[in-house]
Amino acid sequence: MKGMPATESLSPSEREHADALVARAHCGNPKAEGAAAAALVRWASGHAAREAYVRSLDAASSLMERAAPALRARYPRQVAAHRSPMSSFRGLALHAGIACTIVAVVACLVWWSDPVVEGRTLETATGEHRRIVLADGSSITLNSHSRVEVQLRLRSRSATLHEGEALFEVASSAHRPWTTLAGSARVSVLGTVFNVRRHGESVRLTVFEGRVAFDPGSGVDVVLVEAGQAAESRGGSLVSRPAAANLARAGAWREQRMVFEDTPLAEAMAEAGRYRRAAIRVDPQVAGLRITGAFPTTDPERLLALLPDALPVTVLRSTDGSVDIRPRAPEPAGAFQPPVATARPRT
Repeated sequence: MKGMPATESLSPSEREHADALVARAHCGNPKAEGAAAAALVRWASGHAAREAYVRSLDAASSLMERAAPALRARYPRQVAAHRSPMSSFRGLALHAGIACTIVAVVACLVWWSDPVVEGRTLETATGEHRRIVLADGSSITLNSHSRVEVQLRLRSRSATLHEGEALFEVASSAHRPWTTLAGSARVSVLGTVFNVRRHGESVRLTVFEGRVAFDPGSGVDVVLVEAGQAAESRGGSLVSRPAAANLARAGAWREQRMVFEDTPLAEAMAEAGRYRRAAIRVDPQVAGLRITGAFPTTDPERLLALLPDALPVTVLRSTDGSVDIRPRAPEPAGAFQPPVATARPRT
């Protein structure tokens, strides 16, 4: 059409082709830029409209180059540089290496922090027995009126006996040692079977299998307790070094039995008191009397009922269920006095 600018006669496809060649001629790759410039010259040579269009693009490009510093100052942004395939691969390798390092560091931090994997608090009521199997295969059996707090961590295992008595059957693990705390005392093992009884500040340890390290609390007087031995601490000090133990008596509670062998009455009644809610009080005058026999933990009243027949004592019961054991009043002169017998009821 007459009067139409030369560049207006170009079709959209021709314009797009020229734009693409100009873009490649400024791509930053010298070899690609040279090829694109040569192709642009061939495309425009001898064609007035194409030459005019290329000149307009060139003028626009020159204008942008002159304005570039001001534009960059006003509209700052990061421009990604051209990368070769090899540099991209190196970049990916670098990122992968950094990622692996981060994962390794995080793993080390997690391992060092030793997070809790499983935490539980186990309790029994008066007269109750309970056995719990843990996630690592270990098990804990609680005696009457006992409480244990367990924490299985990533690289360690621990249990705290707050009160009562418990049998620990610890699954062997060379990388996850087991520690049982009872007051100030500490029992350290890798895998074995042992019993811990806590009464106030007194802790008695009996080992059924393997061996354990027993620290009464000082951190200095640590002893090794072998299978078949027992040791005792009180208030952080060792009061009984490892010695042969009566395993049948120590483990009798698991069979719901109390076993006494020439045991002082006060000690026997303290044991019986663990299996009843109301208190048992023993008069000091009869506390040293001795008793032998086996009695069911499920029926401590049976033992109390037998005492007056076995020992010179009287059992007085209060309305609240508590019991007082006192010396038997002397018989009148000339009255028949039966011989004192040792309590040996059948189990």
